[in-house]
This record gives sequence, structure tokens and C-alpha cells, in this order.
Amino acid sequence: MADAPPLLPLPPTLPPPISLPIPQPTTPLPKWQRRDRDVLDHVEGLMGTAATALLRQQGVMREVAAWQVKVEDAMRDMARVLEEDRDV
Repeated sequence: MADAPPLLPLPPTLPPPISLPIPQPTTPLPKWQRRDRDVLDHVEGLMGTAATALLRQQGVMREVAAWQVKVEDAMRDMARVLEEDRDV
């Protein structure tokens, strides 16, 4: 094995990571106002409406998928009938 290429030197090791201090905010964080119950009730109502709409859409999509299967089956049946008529 005298023709083998020489081994490459190992890469130098990396220095240990430097820990940096976490910067403090330059301005105080805002204090959040008390949550307004009316706003929360309104948002909750909107979320319920959105959930209802999504569930209805899901039901419609299932119905569409069922019809798609029926249409595909009918098209396969028609193609088979046409193929049989062509062979006769």
C-alpha cells in the first residue's frame, strides 16, 4: 500500500463557547390592562362561530368525497361498457 495518499491532518479544535450576559430591556415592560370580560366573551363567541363553520365545512367535504367516489365508480362502469361494446 505504498501508493495510498497521505492522511489529512485533523481539523483544529474549536475554542469553548463564550457566555455573553443577557441584555436588560432599556425601557420597562408595559403592564397589561385588566382583561375586559365583554371582549373575552365576544372573542369566545367568535371562536365558537369559527368552530361551527369549520365543522360544517368538514361535513360538506366528506359529502363531496362520497359523491366523488360514486362518480368515479360510474365512470369506470361506463368505460367498461364502452370497452365491451368495442370488443364486440
